Amino acid sequence: MDFLFSRKQDALYKLLTTLYSDNRFWTLDELAVKTTLSRPTVQTYLQIIPQLLKPLGKDVCLIKSFKGSYLYKVPSISFNRIRLLILKDSIPFNFINSVAFKKHSSLSSFCEENYISKSHFYKIIQESKAFLEQYDLAFDFTNMQFVGREKDIRYFLFAFLWECYGGIEWPFHVNKNDFYFEKQRNEVSKEFSITFHYVEQWRHSFLAAVTKLRLEQSHKIDTAEISTVTMMPALAKIVRSIISQTTAPLNIIENETKYLYKMIRINIWKSLEYVDKKLIIQEYRAESPPNHAFSKRILDLIKTNFGLDLSQNEEAIYSLLVIGSHSEYMGNVAREMYMQQKIAYYKERFPGYSQLLDDTLAQLSSEEKFSSFIQARDFLFLQLTYVIETHKNLATFDPQLIVWVTHSSYSNKVKRIEAIVKKYSPFHLEIHTGHSPPKNCDLILSDVELPEFKKQNIYIYSDPPIVGEIKRIERILKQLNNKNQKKHKLYKT
Repeated sequence: MDFLFSRKQDALYKLLTTLYSDNRFWTLDELAVKTTLSRPTVQTYLQIIPQLLKPLGKDVCLIKSFKGSYLYKVPSISFNRIRLLILKDSIPFNFINSVAFKKHSSLSSFCEENYISKSHFYKIIQESKAFLEQYDLAFDFTNMQFVGREKDIRYFLFAFLWECYGGIEWPFHVNKNDFYFEKQRNEVSKEFSITFHYVEQWRHSFLAAVTKLRLEQSHKIDTAEISTVTMMPALAKIVRSIISQTTAPLNIIENETKYLYKMIRINIWKSLEYVDKKLIIQEYRAESPPNHAFSKRILDLIKTNFGLDLSQNEEAIYSLLVIGSHSEYMGNVAREMYMQQKIAYYKERFPGYSQLLDDTLAQLSSEEKFSSFIQARDFLFLQLTYVIETHKNLATFDPQLIVWVTHSSYSNKVKRIEAIVKKYSPFHLEIHTGHSPPKNCDLILSDVELPEFKKQNIYIYSDPPIVGEIKRIERILKQLNNKNQKKHKLYKT
């Protein structure tokens, strides 16, 4: 969520990320190189950091000495807690917070409290507006509220508030250990006869708290936005308890109960036991034939296009049912935080696999009966990738690189270099360590020059490796991989 940071906050974020990454003293030059900031800029922000970290007391502090700067932190402090301190100084973050929790009655009062002019505010809120559009939402600056479907607003609020506060602070006016929420956490587990992980119980509470928050602001879920689900009596009691102060009619309580149940089903069942997942698969098959048909079609495509038969793997079947249910219910707004960055990572690292999955999703898009499931293609790309990479190395879908590794003293050293290359290179490699390079060898790695093979791709490495050696080897492998990808595409066409 880089759009929430100003230039100053982005610099602080980079600097603190670097300091947090290693328990050592960092020199000014090291910090400047690592963060791509100038030395004067680094010096300026090192002066600001102690004041920023004050709310964390003795748990986190910046220590300076002739050795450089060292960020001391107790092991229980996550970087997200430090990030939240930076966010709390962000105008876009504070504005979204204000709209979510109705902290200001007008834009004028918000700007006045945050010492910013309206004209400047409108300039820096543009990226936030674009971010909201991904959820089919917009800001109503006049009434200080979100505009869009209620289920999309809640989906956004849950994702945004959990990303910023989850596991760090409880942003709602009711205590997370309040009787209602403690009961809700316990009763949800009893209702489904499932023991949830503690963090997932906390996520349940976030969902329930968002529901209560929106109801208190007189925003109710639309009946048309709720899929037909089995009413859960105990869950209905929990929801009634949670929203009792709103004096909501019974029909609203019923709708909200169905909504909360649906959101729990599509969002949070990640850490279930095998037996629990088996029961849920049976429920899906009985209650949602279209979703069952969608998951079966995905299994067929994974088998045909990726050579993976997961038809008897109940873990995979369960995941596909939940993914399908999520995609169908949320439509084109289905997503997760940092989704585009994650997709970009997979597409850069595994281009062959990514192209294959894009082709598979295009094939699925052409099948009309699955149109309601395929609206959020990026979401499906990422979720299906999580399933497939559990069962197969994604690099194996790229053209194979043939590498010959040799060493002047040979013995076990060549095996050590081979292990390093395999560990740090995410490509589809076939490594040879024989006495001479195989035919059609893509790359030779040697610790000495080999004039006889100078017409081939050869890289001379240092042993022991010097700083940056592994990165350089990875870079040359990446160049060769890209070259092979282009050849492969030409061959296919």
